Amino acid sequence: RLLQTGRSGDVVDVQGGRARLYRGRLSFVAAEATQHLGGESGARPAAITKAGRYAAPGGFLVVRKVMRGGVPLSMLGGAQWVARTGGEQFQRAPNTPPRSLKKAYQAAGVPQWQRQNLLLMAGGGQLIFVPHLGPDARALLAEGEPRMSLTWQAPRQTVT
Repeated sequence: RLLQTGRSGDVVDVQGGRARLYRGRLSFVAAEATQHLGGESGARPAAITKAGRYAAPGGFLVVRKVMRGGVPLSMLGGAQWVARTGGEQFQRAPNTPPRSLKKAYQAAGVPQWQRQNLLLMAGGGQLIFVPHLGPDARALLAEGEPRMSLTWQAPRQTVT
């Protein structure tokens, strides 16, 4: 019914979570995935030392070794999860200008509630990865071996 009569941004609490409508897509978000993580103070070490699946605020970061592309593992060693503060710039692809993270989220169709609930990963003051958007192109250009692909997995979220 929400899909037929609802407006973008509408939320309905259902057993076990929330049903949300955004740009004509209905999604279910489990109750534990709806915790608000934005606004937390301080940074948390990401502790990425090799390929694997790492628990992160609001989901999981899947790290895989790749031959081309990817982020240098050396850059991930000192990475931290930090709260979004506003004014961050994200570069989607090489040879494109960085743009505000808000506009990058909007262009990618990431719902507003997924933008607030997640923290950004930054290392040495440089943005490396944004959940739901992927790695910042500037991190992909950094020197170093071996290289790792980074993929975001939200906890138990179903999109229809």
